[in-house]
Amino acid sequence: MFYLEKGVSYIFNFISFERKSPEILIILAVTCIVLYSVARGIANSLSPKKTVKAVATKKKIVETTHYQNNMPTGTSNDYYITFETENKEQFKMSVSRKIYNNISVGDSGILMRKGSRFVAFHCLENSGEQEISE
Repeated sequence: MFYLEKGVSYIFNFISFERKSPEILIILAVTCIVLYSVARGIANSLSPKKTVKAVATKKKIVETTHYQNNMPTGTSNDYYITFETENKEQFKMSVSRKIYNNISVGDSGILMRKGSRFVAFHCLENSGEQEISE
């Protein structure tokens, strides 16, 4: 019994983050983020292209301010459009500024996606049929 308690205590002390330096935690966090990004990219690449009828329901711009030495050095924008399918499934897609400007809320058409990536939107309303793609 004594050896079991000592072994368990040794394991918990070994994996305890209280005694580890912050650099190890930062390296671990960055490694996890990189691995997640790579896995998501591979999953998107291996996914088949899917085509569904959808309506653009929301548009959003996320502005990010970049800093260097605690001074703002510039901003960048990320553009998102939320599409809703006939069965009420929603997809929030990251798109380019060109795509964002060419699709209006309420536009309906055929959404083509590959995993979580936007591929194209074939608009069936407003100014006639129009395909909008990257």
